[in-house]
Amino acid sequence: LWKTTHLAYKGKVTMQAKDLGVTQRPVHRKSQQRLARMAKLQPQVVRINRIPCSKSVKKQLLGGGVQASTMYGCEVDPFMQRQIAQLRAGAAIAIWGGKGPRNKTAMLLLSGDGKLEPQVQNCYRILKNWHRQVVVGHACNLEVKEYWQIAMNDRGRIKGPIHLVARVLQSANIEAPGPWEWHILDWPNCDIRSLADFRGVALDIARRAAWISLSKKRQGYAGLKQGADPVSYTHLTL
Repeated sequence: LWKTTHLAYKGKVTMQAKDLGVTQRPVHRKSQQRLARMAKLQPQVVRINRIPCSKSVKKQLLGGGVQASTMYGCEVDPFMQRQIAQLRAGAAIAIWGGKGPRNKTAMLLLSGDGKLEPQVQNCYRILKNWHRQVVVGHACNLEVKEYWQIAMNDRGRIKGPIHLVARVLQSANIEAPGPWEWHILDWPNCDIRSLADFRGVALDIARRAAWISLSKKRQGYAGLKQGADPVSYTHLTL
């Protein structure tokens, strides 16, 4: 179709294209831009670990440098679970030199506000981006509302940005009847467009999703399905 409508185009039609640093692709294709960024992860985290500075400084370098560049565009160009695991392993190398705690997920969740845990950072960015979309009105149409119901009931491979948001809410056990109408913890039927501090809410949802995921995979963590009590673990934070 492109060749017939753009006769003067001399390029090659492919299954993916780079747009603002993000790979636009069908669901069955790998993201070449994501792979290129992931290839830079290992040397970067090793370099951070070798810097003679405190762990707090290494965490700042990890979050503001490595994660900021590696996770660019995750709101529309989703990570694979294997890549999230690679980011988590990289974070452990940067902070602890690969000699830290065995449960990297829990320790990263307990580090500061938990954003160093890649799953939290990923979910947090996705939710923040969606909030911006609904606030400016990009999601306020009939097509999005209709597809939202389909996306919230689809637990298969991620189909696109809207489905990506739905999967994050599913992972945190958050019910969302509409694109901006969510049952957030103690706020049933909450209109996220009216929330002044949505970033705090997004971070709580992201951490909840990470703890729930951990509770399903690790023996002895079943009691964390609703998340962890910050007051209880404050003295354990690293």
